[in-house]
Amino acid sequence: MLALTSLLIVLASAGAYAFSEPESQRALAGGSALIAGLVAAVLVRPRQETIYFFGRLPIPQRFKRIGPSWSLGCVWLVYEASLSLIAQGALPSGIDNTVGYTAHAAAALLGGGLSLAWGLLGIERPMALSEEEAAEAALRKAVRFDLNRVLDLKAKGDVDAAFHMLDHEVERRASNRDVVMAYWHMAIELGQIDHAAPVLVRLIEEEIRRGADAVAIELRETLREHAPGVLLHPATLLRLLPALGKEHGEEEVVIALRQALDENNRGLTPLLAASIARFATEIDPRLASQAARTALSAKNLDDKIRAEMKMLVAALAPSKSESSEPQKQKQKQDTPNVDVHFAASDRSAFGQIGDLSEMADDSFPDGAISLAVPVGSIPEGLSLEIDGAEATIVEFTRMRAMTIVGVHGLGEKPVALLDILIDGSGDTHPLTVLRMRCDQFDPLVLVPDAKSSAAAMKVIVQTLAGQGVRVLADITADSSEAKQFFQSIEDYHDKILRPVASQFA
Repeated sequence: MLALTSLLIVLASAGAYAFSEPESQRALAGGSALIAGLVAAVLVRPRQETIYFFGRLPIPQRFKRIGPSWSLGCVWLVYEASLSLIAQGALPSGIDNTVGYTAHAAAALLGGGLSLAWGLLGIERPMALSEEEAAEAALRKAVRFDLNRVLDLKAKGDVDAAFHMLDHEVERRASNRDVVMAYWHMAIELGQIDHAAPVLVRLIEEEIRRGADAVAIELRETLREHAPGVLLHPATLLRLLPALGKEHGEEEVVIALRQALDENNRGLTPLLAASIARFATEIDPRLASQAARTALSAKNLDDKIRAEMKMLVAALAPSKSESSEPQKQKQKQDTPNVDVHFAASDRSAFGQIGDLSEMADDSFPDGAISLAVPVGSIPEGLSLEIDGAEATIVEFTRMRAMTIVGVHGLGEKPVALLDILIDGSGDTHPLTVLRMRCDQFDPLVLVPDAKSSAAAMKVIVQTLAGQGVRVLADITADSSEAKQFFQSIEDYHDKILRPVASQFA
């Protein structure tokens, strides 16, 4: 119906020009006349509807507006008036500008007339909604949500009432971006993020269905920032991968693949695991092998897919030559150095570090905290690159306590820190804290057999605890009381590290 109406509008505008300019040997048919006819068709049919200006564009919400249908007519009139200023006098083809208005007027009359005719004659009825769908649409129209009323309530200070209205609306329908984002921001203010996160997930899925991948990626970043534990459905993540790689690069694609394969992602199926394996083969072979093994663990996997996954696992497996004696000799040659300070200890008292609880500022003494990056593990401890130096073995017997906490302010999103308090050795080596930022290393380096990075972190914590290392805080724990997030690094130092360091000293 739209194509037919558009064709007739173009013919009418060309005919109006031919009628007004009988001596001309060409007919005028322009896109602006088509716009005029379609605007008129909109104005005469859904007169009670509202228009969402710029609603589909991936631009900031503050530039988007909702207005009555007749406001589009005002925009159109301004557009028409501007043409006389933009194209004054004769056009390059020799056609006078006023002739364009003749075509526009004819197109507008026919567009409005056809729109009314299709409705009165019932021509659209065979393509219309069913009676049940029409009744539901009429009900939605009758109870159209008024976002402005919610914003007015919030402006007056009645935030609870405004949030209740939004909560009721998003439960019924979570496809309106303005409504959902207003609900999300209000949920953050009221501390209702866990309640609102599923609604934002539904909007992300809706944006992907609309083809607005850039908007979906932006919303995913918002979700990760405020609710990092909420995982999108694997199918949703797979749909986003091409756009995600184009906008953020391969590293972000790998993160999304790991989230899709996470053991806590309940939407993972054998078929989706197989898709993850295919996608990850070139960019992360270890992840691809893990995904293929996950798919193979299903009993009802299609025989063709099973054979494909077996071939993939075999292709990604280390060859025999890589695991033979020469490889062992190479590993022996690459064995990290053993620093005396980080070697075996009888867990005597820490070195003389003073009473950190009485320090005037919130920082530690210079050199007390060293950045470390894990590169491997051995039965006696961990292999770490400390402050950018070559790999060094830090034995478990030297580790006194550990924390793994989330800290805001270190990046766009909260960063998980794995801190290990190292046993000192007198005045020469006072208290040392080895800090591992989880945004700068992959936990799977230490636990390659784990199903996900989160699972690898749990194994690391359990291993350290099993070696007698005291666990002070653990965000990987199942208990919500053990999970600790801090608003700043100073807040974390003040509440966790300094008190326990003072106690050990």
